Formats: sequence, C-alpha cells, structure tokens
Amino acid sequence: MDTHAVRILLPALLLAGLALPTAALADGKAALATLPDNLQSLYVGAEQNVQPSAFDGFAMPAKPWKWCHSESYQGNPWRVAQTSHIKSLV
Repeated sequence: MDTHAVRILLPALLLAGLALPTAALADGKAALATLPDNLQSLYVGAEQNVQPSAFDGFAMPAKPWKWCHSESYQGNPWRVAQTSHIKSLV
C-alpha cells in the first residue's frame, strides 16, 4: 500500500473508531451486544471491565527526545520506505 493511501485510510479509520459509543465500550457486555449475532460467538469471555490506563499520570520528559525504530529486515522495499518515512517525521 502506498503512502498516499495510508494517509487517507488511517485518519478515516481513526475517525471511525471515535464514532463508537463510549458507554458501550465501558461495559463489556454492552459492547458485545452491539456486534451481529454471528460475531458475538467469537468473543466468548471478552466481557471485561475497562481498567484505568497505566499512562493516566504520564508526563512527557524534557526535550530532546530520543527515538528508536528497529526493523528485522531492510531488504523489502516497503520496509525501507516505512523506515524512511518514520525517520522523516522525527
């Protein structure tokens, strides 16, 4: 998938995720009930309560920030392109 398609699809997917009702997500059974019947059977035991985030009290460290990206194999053109793109963002 080229970067143009990713730039279009990623925001669309993120916005679609925001459209989920947060009340349904807070209660596992209510969230499960929003799925079609044929999918509900795939989520047996998934009714868990949403727990507080471990990052609630997170504070950004002072700049300059360090960043590390590791790829197992740089012989694939898409991995090289992805690594180059990520480096250009930092």
